[in-house]
Amino acid sequence: MKRTDIPDPLYGDLPALIQHLEKECPGVLETSPVTQANIEEMEATAGFTLPATFKTLWNNKGFCYFNQDEVVCIAYAYCGEGRNFNHLYGFLSMLMKSHMSNSQWVVKAESLLKQFWVLGMVYTDNERWITVCDARQQVYTIYLDAPMTSISDEDLAFSFEEIIPADILPSEDAEAPEVTAAHFLQSNQLQLVTYEEVLALLGVDHLFDYWETGDYDSYVIDEYESEEAYFEERDRIFYHEGDLELNGDLEIPEDYFDLLVVNGNLTVHGKVYSWQDTENAWYVTGNATFDYLHVDYFQKTCGEETAVHMALAWAQDHERVKNMPIRKINTPFFFSWFYNLQSFTFGPDTVITALYDGDQLSTYTTNNPFLQWHDFTYAFRPEFYYPVEKPHHDYLSINPAAIYEALKNSQPVFIEGVTAEGIQLTQQAVTLGAIGDALGTIRLLQQAIEKSPAYYKAYYHIAQYLISQSAFAQAMDFAEKGIALTPTKLLYDVNCMEQAALCAVRLGEYDKATAWCQKALLKNENAYFAMRVLGEVLILQKQVQKAIPYLQKSIWHESIFSNNWLLGLAYHFSGDAGKAEEYYQRAAKHSNLGKPYSKQTDLNYVYGEPIVFDIN
Repeated sequence: MKRTDIPDPLYGDLPALIQHLEKECPGVLETSPVTQANIEEMEATAGFTLPATFKTLWNNKGFCYFNQDEVVCIAYAYCGEGRNFNHLYGFLSMLMKSHMSNSQWVVKAESLLKQFWVLGMVYTDNERWITVCDARQQVYTIYLDAPMTSISDEDLAFSFEEIIPADILPSEDAEAPEVTAAHFLQSNQLQLVTYEEVLALLGVDHLFDYWETGDYDSYVIDEYESEEAYFEERDRIFYHEGDLELNGDLEIPEDYFDLLVVNGNLTVHGKVYSWQDTENAWYVTGNATFDYLHVDYFQKTCGEETAVHMALAWAQDHERVKNMPIRKINTPFFFSWFYNLQSFTFGPDTVITALYDGDQLSTYTTNNPFLQWHDFTYAFRPEFYYPVEKPHHDYLSINPAAIYEALKNSQPVFIEGVTAEGIQLTQQAVTLGAIGDALGTIRLLQQAIEKSPAYYKAYYHIAQYLISQSAFAQAMDFAEKGIALTPTKLLYDVNCMEQAALCAVRLGEYDKATAWCQKALLKNENAYFAMRVLGEVLILQKQVQKAIPYLQKSIWHESIFSNNWLLGLAYHFSGDAGKAEEYYQRAAKHSNLGKPYSKQTDLNYVYGEPIVFDIN
């Protein structure tokens, strides 16, 4: 695909351009699904409703990436690949930094640029078309015809004139950016030094161990043969002798740094952001304390490192789990999205929330309160995360900024009635249950409920263990309480409804079972176990023909022992011996518990007769 192969009007109509590229170059366009939760998060971050045409694009295609020959086309969106850009100021700042250039026009227009949301970009060798929108849902396409390495402020001002007229920028006699930055640097005694000067001042032969040990997982580091070569290009190094305390975020107003070196302790009463392993890098010889810490490479604290409110490690995408050299962080809350928790050590009270590859995540063990995969929805208040639609969705849909603001203002972030102690007790109970101690498990879960009466997982697990002991009435009681605690934003979770329905069947309370199954299917139309329970109810009520479609659909979603055995039973009652045998054999592949229909015509032989379990 060449620049001239695309009709000029399409450069100003990104959805139409993507449709054109997909038609002309089949198989080249890469996409990643965008959920309704992703769209809601984008709009919450933007602060306004995004254009309907792009919502349609996201719903139909998702995040889009096209790269062939001269043409690269991207339709940005939050998705499983990550949070792909947001406002125009951050986008242009990233472009400038990645091309080792700087612009006073971008600095001057910061507040205005932040009013526009970046929807996508097309670029060739020296041309870029950037598509943005504003709060009125008006879409604009900005054309840049100069390389980012050499683009001038005059070029930028001319290109962005349509959305940022020169007459609304701060006047020339306003305080110059250099003065603001200079005042910050002077008042904090920060001096610009060379890499060699830093080594001499600290009396070391290198700052970071990446090139010495090879212990890193960063493509940025791979691009350089040595630390010296790295800092030859990234040479805005600022040095401070003694302790440094900053009131605000870790940034130089209207300027930037490649490395901050503090020969002493560093305290930042604000946030630390990071972008692609390079931004907000520091070397601190003493202790470092931050209100909010975004963990990344090129951040070395020789003493203790503390994030007063929260810390997070956030990968650029979900293609693989990222690692870094082991790092200890003292913080009450830690969040990891596709960063291996084995890379970190924590104090005993840190609440750890993590989502990445399930196989790797399941190998992580800790005594800390631990919320893995979508468990954060059971603990955090719903205003601090976005809806989760499917069990396999691997995006940690929390709102870090909202959580931070709440913590900073001493506001609760957990659901009322959920405590870290209750989460820990639930974890301990599950561990005990894995070695077969049913009584010890149930007692621990009772303690968890006492300490954390609103923690859904405790009710789910105690119901599960009581079911395993055939204590169906007791299990149904806990499951029913769990139903009331089911997170409304966890759109697929109907576990306690299904547990309660199963118990009701075992107790002969078919109307209750049917009602809970219907409630489960109303929330999640793909709830295969609710279908399986409904099928069993209908068989027990001698409505075999009505049971068959439910069981067929249940198996289509998830084939397990019981739905196959029950479908075989339904065919047995219908007189279809061939299909009965077929599904009996399918059931046998899942479990050796199955008994032929000539001997058993219900599942009581599997679940056992109801008992009362002595918990005392």
